[in-house]
Amino acid sequence: MPPQSIAHIWPLVKDQIALALKRGNVGTSIDGVERDLANELAQLWLCSDGVAITQLTRHSGELRCVLMAFTGNFANCGRYLSDLEQFGRNEGCVSFVILGRKGWRRRLRGYKEPYIILEKAL
Repeated sequence: MPPQSIAHIWPLVKDQIALALKRGNVGTSIDGVERDLANELAQLWLCSDGVAITQLTRHSGELRCVLMAFTGNFANCGRYLSDLEQFGRNEGCVSFVILGRKGWRRRLRGYKEPYIILEKAL
């Protein structure tokens, strides 16, 4: 989503993202996500039945695309995961990392689980 559109959409999805962070993230606050979106340090993604937040981060000197939060109908939106992975590739990331609940492990192939984080090489 273009950064200039986030201010209009954010009030509609903030509570959903806050719940997703509370249920499955490893300490990211909704205030931090909102600040990072406003400063263009995170990305907001919409699909017909869901919302996702990604962020590009450096870990051990390598750029990674991290799915910070997802909320919505995975059956309808899961097919867009490959688009998020491609975004990471386009940005020069070496992997796509998912922060979330253990249930992600059952749904995703090609990912491994280091430290309860799902990661897939890009």
